[in-house]
This record gives sequence, structure tokens and C-alpha cells, in this order.
Amino acid sequence: MAVRKPTRVETQRTCVLVSFGLAIITNFYYLSGRGVAGDYEGAAFHVEHTAFTPNVLFLLLFWAAAYFAQIAYMHQLFAGSDDSKKAAGLAGWYVVSFNTMHFLWLMFFSHGHFVVAEVVMCLNFLFTASLYFQKRTQTLTPPSLWLTVHMGACAMPFAWTLFGIFWSGAVATHSHSLVGRLFANVFIWVLFAIPTFALLVFADWGFAYASSFLTWGLAVAQILEKTFALQWIFAIIIATLVTIEATIIMFASGFTGLGNNNENVAELLENVRREAGEQSPLIGR
Repeated sequence: MAVRKPTRVETQRTCVLVSFGLAIITNFYYLSGRGVAGDYEGAAFHVEHTAFTPNVLFLLLFWAAAYFAQIAYMHQLFAGSDDSKKAAGLAGWYVVSFNTMHFLWLMFFSHGHFVVAEVVMCLNFLFTASLYFQKRTQTLTPPSLWLTVHMGACAMPFAWTLFGIFWSGAVATHSHSLVGRLFANVFIWVLFAIPTFALLVFADWGFAYASSFLTWGLAVAQILEKTFALQWIFAIIIATLVTIEATIIMFASGFTGLGNNNENVAELLENVRREAGEQSPLIGR
């Protein structure tokens, strides 16, 4: 009796499930300080207190929300309408790629192979950026698809890899010196530039909120790490500005954010940036 060969859709769904299970179990097992970290003394999630080390509570909350969003995404992939399944299927292999590479990053990072971990994080960023800019999931309708497919499969993974590049890179380069922190004071503004760009071009307040939440986590951790430092000040400024921008765009786009790049939204955001620049010379740099 011939064995039926699984279809491409079935293969994709199986890989999504396996990669999700692999990532979520490893992620929270590692966050708890046990498991893959072994006896390595730097295994705590605060490994090497760099200028980009985030607060662990914010990380736990972010990943709880991210995996909840992925579960909602998988519901669309498996049990949604035909149109929902097609839309979710467009991001399917990217989800597999993100979860698999996140698992690899965790393994390398938790065992002290920081340079290799940074390479994996950079590759993961490129894949998620490819999904974000090529598939344009931020234009999905109705809002249920935007929330599940865009947020679960694209926006939150993209926000994490953007932030993760800097944290993992800071650990890999052992940037604990004054020079390292000065470089961090410059690179942190990327966390303002890219979310603002996404708001201007795609009206994507979902990605902006995810990115600002991680930046808030960075601000809290840096205050606890170094009371007298520029990094937490910059982090608070950036997180506040991106949060305000995202809120304005969310209301201006009718809570959809579905690529409504009308002149009204762009004008509102430009006014916010202009006012912020007048209040703080740092923003104009």
C-alpha cells in the first residue's frame, strides 16, 4: 500500500508547529536560568551587563505576548477561512526560519558563543526584514489578519531581531568600557529611526509599540545598572517619542494601521517630530 506524500501546505504547517515548540520551550527554560544554560556562570539572561542589556521582566512579558500572537497566527494557518490560510501561508516559512534561528541563537548565546550568536541574530534580522518589506503584511485586511499574521509572524519578530542585534553585539564585543558605551549612545538611536520610518511609510503602529516596549525594558535595566549614564536617558526619550508617535498613528488610521499612508497621518507624525526636536536638541541629531 502506497504511503501518501504530505503536501507542501501540510509540510509547512508541521514545520511551523515543530519550530514553535522548539523555540517556546527553549526560550522560557532559558529565561528561568536552567536547562540549556548548564553550569555556565554567565548563563543568566542578564549575561554581561552591557549598555544594551534589557530588563528580564520586560523580556518575559514581550515573549509571552509574542508567543500568544504566534498561537493566534497558527489558528489562522490551520483553522481560518481560505483567505486567512493563504495570507498566513505567505509568512509560514519565515515563521519557521525565525523560530529555528531564535532557538540556535539561544543555544549559542547561553553557552557563551557570543560571536556566533550575533551572526545568527543578524541572519534572523535579515530574514524578518525581508518578510516585513517584501510581503507587506502590514497592509493585510481585515484587522483580525493584521493582528494575527502581521503582529504574530512579522512585526514582533522584526522588533525583537532589531533590538537583539544590539544586545547580542554588545555582549559579543564585550563593550563594557567607556568607548563601548559611547558607541552604544549613538547606535541606540537606530531604535528610534527604524520604528519612525515604519510609522511614516507603513503607518505600522504595531511594530512601533513592540519596539518601544523593548526600549522601555532597556531603560529600566540601564537605570538599575548605572544611575549616572546617558544610555537610560536616551532610551527613555526614544521609547517616549516612539510610543507617542505610534499612539497618534493608531488613532489617525482608525486603529487599523493597514498601510493607510495618507497625508494626514504623515503630517501628524511630522508635527510630533518637529515639536520634539524643538524641545530637545538631542532629537535633531
